[in-house]
Amino acid sequence: SEDLREMFAYYLTRKGFRASMARNGTEGLEKAFGLMPDMVLLDLWLPEIGGWEVLHRLKSDARTKHIPVLILTGYTMAPPLECDGFLTKPFQLADLDAEITHRLDAQARSSLRRSD
Repeated sequence: SEDLREMFAYYLTRKGFRASMARNGTEGLEKAFGLMPDMVLLDLWLPEIGGWEVLHRLKSDARTKHIPVLILTGYTMAPPLECDGFLTKPFQLADLDAEITHRLDAQARSSLRRSD
């Protein structure tokens, strides 16, 4: 929803991150391929192209498969194997912060190993 997108973007910018929002799966994929972000926060309920398909396309493309994808969803289920992290709504913003920090730290360590 627009309210959640804006709230998350506001929170992330206050924490020092740059955030770009997408209204649907099509726009999310376009932004991911165009901006090559450090991380993607993804809801599974998206118009046009659903979150499952977005996740699959990001993880099956050589350009974006290394980008951590953190699922934020109201589904209570086992996390999809392709995702890098999973938070079930509602959650505390501190939990989001911890997941983002953990995933970005892991990504940085992985990047250092790839460049050795």
